[in-house]
Amino acid sequence: MMALPEELVEEILLRLPPEEPPAHLVRAAMVCKAWRRILSGAGFRRRYCRFHRATPPTLLGYVCGVSTGPGPQFVPTTSYFSPPPLATRCGYRAMDCRHGRVLIRDTSEESPGFVVYDLITGNRQHLSLPAATHQRTDMCSFVGAVLCARHHHHQRGGCDHHLECHGGPFLVVSVGTDDDAGAAAGAEHRAMRTCASVYSSETGAWSPQTHCGNQNYYGVGCCHEPSLLIGDTLYFILACDDVIKILKYDLCGHGLSVIDAPQVFNNKAVLIDVDGGLGIVQFDHDYCSIYTWSRHVDAYGVGEWVRHNNNVVRLETLIPTIHDNVQCPDHMSIHFAEGTSTVLLCFNFLGVFTLDLNSRQLREVNFNKTCDNDMLPYVNFYIPGIPLVPFL
Repeated sequence: MMALPEELVEEILLRLPPEEPPAHLVRAAMVCKAWRRILSGAGFRRRYCRFHRATPPTLLGYVCGVSTGPGPQFVPTTSYFSPPPLATRCGYRAMDCRHGRVLIRDTSEESPGFVVYDLITGNRQHLSLPAATHQRTDMCSFVGAVLCARHHHHQRGGCDHHLECHGGPFLVVSVGTDDDAGAAAGAEHRAMRTCASVYSSETGAWSPQTHCGNQNYYGVGCCHEPSLLIGDTLYFILACDDVIKILKYDLCGHGLSVIDAPQVFNNKAVLIDVDGGLGIVQFDHDYCSIYTWSRHVDAYGVGEWVRHNNNVVRLETLIPTIHDNVQCPDHMSIHFAEGTSTVLLCFNFLGVFTLDLNSRQLREVNFNKTCDNDMLPYVNFYIPGIPLVPFL
């Protein structure tokens, strides 16, 4: 029998679905060396990603962001994705994760700053803190976000997980609160300056600082929650004592503004994307349930939070262990996988679960019985069974 031309074989392989688990692609790679050579080519990877761009990226695992011991570690949630270990050390703390990169804060005294780590390629780049940052870091609080620079440059088509931007340009947004002026004045309730600066890998420099319009007293990063990217807007959590606000940063206009959070917002709630708008997913311990909220803005620019009572997920019916114990575990954390409809639920003494908010499907992904508040879901579009190589 005459062999099919490679061009025709490639067209057939392009139409294999990027399912999970990836049985079709794995089997195709095992057929023969010629097929594996096609599948492992950078050109095929690029075409395959473009062909299936309507397919959402996949939650491949999560990064535990601890700054003690060996530093942040990656934990896979799939059997087919196992990247090289994170090259971290004591004093590293993972702060954000997006577009294939992990943003790490280096808290060491000898080299304080940020580290941008590409989980696929293993490449990393150390960044100094913005020049205007106060030297006494104990007087400042920082959070940060990392994203592909193509997301910000619309003329390039925007960033797409499917086209994988490994090795490409990136942005780091540093948001900090400097209360040095208030501390010097000795004020009990001192005013704190909230400002933001953007690092571009294309220029190798930080932008001038942007300050929040109203000088407020809310400190940044008390909960070290990761940022949320919706369109051209980044959202961060501001916290001081029992008061929680949401900081909005416009990537295009470089403006900062503060949004009120619903009163139920606590350490068992997280920012999420609800139909392209700002939302919150909340764990209610009393009812062992998951609720979602969305923020609606009227024609006059007035925002209002609305709870979706028709979309309640009752976990006691999904996790038999919880149902048997009658009560939910006292300690848990919740984390949103940006770009998907999935949240990670970490329960003390039970383990780590993924919950699809749309299908309400629950899956156990890790047997770790210790709840970790610092978990960063890692989302990417990955072709299994093929060498991890960046697009050139």
